[in-house]
Amino acid sequence: MSFDLGKDVSYNPPPPPKRRLSPWAVTGIGCLVLVVGAIVAVGVVAVQISNNIKAEAKKPINKEEILADLGETPLYPNIQFDEQVTRASRVGMMTFSRIIPAKKVVMAGFRTQDEPKKVYDWYSDKLLEKGYRPEKGRGGQRGGRAFRKESEMIMVQVEKQKGEWNGLMLMRFNGMRK
Repeated sequence: MSFDLGKDVSYNPPPPPKRRLSPWAVTGIGCLVLVVGAIVAVGVVAVQISNNIKAEAKKPINKEEILADLGETPLYPNIQFDEQVTRASRVGMMTFSRIIPAKKVVMAGFRTQDEPKKVYDWYSDKLLEKGYRPEKGRGGQRGGRAFRKESEMIMVQVEKQKGEWNGLMLMRFNGMRK
């Protein structure tokens, strides 16, 4: 037997086993990743909505096109088109456009000197003549009045203003789901 004294024959123990994370630590890290991801997603969506609203607010208002898009919606006598209210409502609609169950939405703002009750009564008469029926749950003065015929809905909202004018908002929803 020969021994080679030049070789290192010392005992080298195997490396210790790798330490694993506890299931609680893994769960905590996963939750943290989900929360951070959700915050980033909400931020991205908010920036997109903000950019869309800014772009919509800069678009010019085409009164003739809006009135044509209102279709058979009757226009109350002696009203004046209000570009500011129309623009504000269009911007507001951008925010909620994804949750409105209609293919096309048209909104127009007007001013009238008449009281809300008189305007609501006029629209009730005119729209009933055209075959529209009052939509349930929208009979209050504050929320306006809605009238529906098949897949179309017309909403009328009158806001009492200080001074001599009241605001009149007309909204037409085409392609409504039942």
